[in-house]
Amino acid sequence: MATAKPQTAFLATSAGTAGYTVTAGLGTGGCGNVKEVLLLCVSTGTCAITVYAVPASGSPANSNMILNAVSIGTNTTLRIPFDTMLEPSAYLWFVSNTQDNMVKVQVSALEFGPPTVLVPQTPGLLQVTANTYYTATVSTVGNPKEIILCNTSTGTVTATLYVVPPSGSTSNTTAVLNAASLTGCQTLILPFNTDMTAGGTIQALASSANAISIRVSAAEYS
Repeated sequence: MATAKPQTAFLATSAGTAGYTVTAGLGTGGCGNVKEVLLLCVSTGTCAITVYAVPASGSPANSNMILNAVSIGTNTTLRIPFDTMLEPSAYLWFVSNTQDNMVKVQVSALEFGPPTVLVPQTPGLLQVTANTYYTATVSTVGNPKEIILCNTSTGTVTATLYVVPPSGSTSNTTAVLNAASLTGCQTLILPFNTDMTAGGTIQALASSANAISIRVSAAEYS
């Protein structure tokens, strides 16, 4: 069952603020599901903000960055739709890249407990050879909902993404994103609703190692 988790709005600082933390103890398969982030620049100049989706046992790092110094114009609201799944006690961390208290943040999220089985994946950094970032669990149908790619560098980097069936391999026939160019600090949010056979994988690579972070959010059904 889904429960809405409206969050109190706050002003971001350079020290960083946890804008949403998933409730602990949601049970097996339970998780938070971030649906939307609203960012309002209340400064007389341009604002910028960086956002991390941090695992429960982790800390803000390039590997879990989902927005990199995103620029917001004066008195402008930026609405970012998400479908990002986070495990219990994971959190969103917001850092102002300009002045303190000049970006208002509002997070909207749902939380799910059993029998829903949502499968947030450990974020990572793409390498120049393909690695696996999600595997559909045995005896289930995997259903990726969203993939976030964030260029944590200032240079342009390309990313290639594959949805590979069991016993399959990365190739042109399994590619779903081919050498897509991400400019410095760019984030690409890919909505999915793809059914995958148990043992199928999502794999990805980049033209430069350790520059693009990836986060896969999926549901699984028995």
